[in-house]
Amino acid sequence: MKKCNPQEIIRKIPNIQSLMLPMDWFSKIPENISVFNSLYNWMLTDGKVVSVSDNEIHDRTYVGEKLYKKLISEERKRIKKYRHLKGDDLEVAVLWSDLGSGPKYKIGECIIADDVLLVIPEKSDSKLNDFCDDVNSFINDEKIRGIKNMLLEDHFMNG
Repeated sequence: MKKCNPQEIIRKIPNIQSLMLPMDWFSKIPENISVFNSLYNWMLTDGKVVSVSDNEIHDRTYVGEKLYKKLISEERKRIKKYRHLKGDDLEVAVLWSDLGSGPKYKIGECIIADDVLLVIPEKSDSKLNDFCDDVNSFINDEKIRGIKNMLLEDHFMNG
């Protein structure tokens, strides 16, 4: 799957807010609140994120693949410890937690690279949609080229 460079996203979509989690942030997550809600609470305190309300922050938050994996891992640990779940029950609980409130780690069909934390406000939706269209077109063109090459190779091999 194609990966998007965060700098490319920031260049193409205006008004993005980029944040860095403090190094000790993961060690301060409360047990009784999902990791994702803890993230949004942190983002909304002290004016770290402006122009996005608390009821839409989860729809506006995008994270890089590395940060997403860390968030999922911490949510798994939290649920395991707090709810005493394991195995399939734990994985289902993590999935439901992520589906309900987790940030997005893709823009269009492109995985966001690195450890980045981005907030894209509503006023940038048209540029976000344009970026998604460009990325998806590129990915589809690559798939079409691959199929054409495979058909040409097959044609020449089987003559």
